[in-house]
Amino acid sequence: MFLGEGRFSSPRTVEVDGQFLRFKRAVIATGGRATAPPIPGLAEVDYLTNETLFWLTALPARLLIIGGGPIGSEMAQAFSRFGSRVTIFETSPHLLAREDPDAAAIVQRRFGAEGIHLELGVTLTRVDTRDVCSRFKFTHAADAMARIVIQNALFHGRRKASALVIPWATCTDPGIAHVGLYEGEAREAGRAVETITVELKDVDRAVLDDDTEGFVRVHHEKGRLLGCTMVSAHAGEMIGEASYALTHGGKPGQFSATVHPYPTEAEAFRMAGDRYRRTALTPTTARWRSRYFRWTRGGSGS
Repeated sequence: MFLGEGRFSSPRTVEVDGQFLRFKRAVIATGGRATAPPIPGLAEVDYLTNETLFWLTALPARLLIIGGGPIGSEMAQAFSRFGSRVTIFETSPHLLAREDPDAAAIVQRRFGAEGIHLELGVTLTRVDTRDVCSRFKFTHAADAMARIVIQNALFHGRRKASALVIPWATCTDPGIAHVGLYEGEAREAGRAVETITVELKDVDRAVLDDDTEGFVRVHHEKGRLLGCTMVSAHAGEMIGEASYALTHGGKPGQFSATVHPYPTEAEAFRMAGDRYRRTALTPTTARWRSRYFRWTRGGSGS
């Protein structure tokens, strides 16, 4: 092991404090670290990050969270439920800016009901970040990329991290989970995206669990699955089904053809598949189907 500041000195060597090491394959595995935005005066106070916040041995009476993304939202709700008075500063007009607005709105309403104070659309000093880390800052993404590194380095694989389908879940209550493209991203990419939304109030298990404030939303292009968003207390456990389908080129209609146990919230996927199949009927197909049933009914009565 060589410890020190390193740099690539050629396509086959790396220099670490004056020592030159040769390699056949190299991996830059930096991991992630919390960084503080360059807000004037911040360096002079004893601020906390997501890495140090849970080292506290005494509950802070008040807590200000800068950033209402997944990590900021999780920390905010956790300490609010511990008993801290929590305020979130967020530059976007709503929490969880990457999520669909109506998905984020459900969590935002819950935060308001729980007494978390939100300051949205505030102006902060610009932050520019530049490093080699993936845009997916998740432990499961790091694990998946490490597996690719091992396969490519030791077994002459040719897999690419860019080909991975990475789901994520925000562990708030209710939770938000997502995989694939959002509707806006699909439209910006020129995709003819169509969206199917199943409200949890239409799912029997959600009604039984009093967990009806949420939905399962599926995006597709002519029957090809593009992405999925869900809001539910069980979102993190359920997103794997959509992730599997997206990884293997699944179609919304396949959710309908898959038997889901009853009563479970995962039935929302089957309901989405049913709705897709109904919308997939062309006028011509619908007419022929209607004629077929009229003919079979007439034939059975003769």
